[in-house]
Amino acid sequence: MGPLTGLKVLDFSTLLPGPFATRQLADLGAEVLRIVSPRHPDLMQQFPTTDGYLNGDKRRVLLDLAEPGARDQVRPLLGDYDIVLEQFRPGVMAKFGLDYESLKADFPELIYCSLTGYGQTGPLKDKAGHDINYQALSGLASYGGSERPQLTSVPVADLAGSLNAVIAILAAVHERHRTGRGRYLDVSMAESALKLNAMEAPAVSAGTPSPEPGRGWLNGGLFYDYYQCADGKWVSVGGLEPKFIQALCDGLERPEWVERFLDPSPARQQALKVDLQAVFAGEVRSVWLQRLSGDCCVEPVLTLAEALQHPHFVERGVHKSFFRRLD
Repeated sequence: MGPLTGLKVLDFSTLLPGPFATRQLADLGAEVLRIVSPRHPDLMQQFPTTDGYLNGDKRRVLLDLAEPGARDQVRPLLGDYDIVLEQFRPGVMAKFGLDYESLKADFPELIYCSLTGYGQTGPLKDKAGHDINYQALSGLASYGGSERPQLTSVPVADLAGSLNAVIAILAAVHERHRTGRGRYLDVSMAESALKLNAMEAPAVSAGTPSPEPGRGWLNGGLFYDYYQCADGKWVSVGGLEPKFIQALCDGLERPEWVERFLDPSPARQQALKVDLQAVFAGEVRSVWLQRLSGDCCVEPVLTLAEALQHPHFVERGVHKSFFRRLD
């Protein structure tokens, strides 16, 4: 019995973004029914454990929306469902007679979310894209790394779009409790990525030059970075505030370095990083984690397997959310 128990979601999405959004709703207690095409297999099925996590607990119905009569099979469901989430390009659901404009008169309480790459309007609305394109277009890729644009295995824009869809849906549910009416939600993954520039975009909008790779507080311009230990393993150093810097310097047995940490000049920060790397390279990681176990903002860089077994996550039970039966 989760907080969304009783809420019912009709899920027309595939791949990662839509299913991840409805997975979050399901984890909160919502009932999710997937409409699955028998002609177009979901690419996620090539990764059965991922598909099992995203979709394993959801009910599903095989239905080809392009077939005559498909609309007539979907519409009876809508009277019993609160939310529709779809991930087609703009205009596709209209071809099936299942877009919001075609449904809202008969189902005024329906909350209808379209999750797409570029949104329902604008010059890019019909263009294909993937996470790397959304990160590039949003500016994130231009300064996210220490040198050239960096690739990451985590599809940041896709997942940001997923979570924004969940937020928008829950806001619409709250509004419906007050007004009795549903709402159409247009969620864009590219715009979701753009909104992640929360630290830099206000300054740039006010006239500050765009951030550059390797020059900022969080992308290599300061000591805030990863350092390799004597055994080849890595640690993260993130304490930006003076009290954390003091604790770090004490743990490193370099109390005289506090002023170096607090000096933001690029040349001195880069020299500090060279010296820090030399210090960390002098001991294995387990020694450093013991010495820096206090409020130093130092943590090990774990493999994913190690992270899933970390005592903190195990005690809180969050690791269990990934262990789903296969669909």
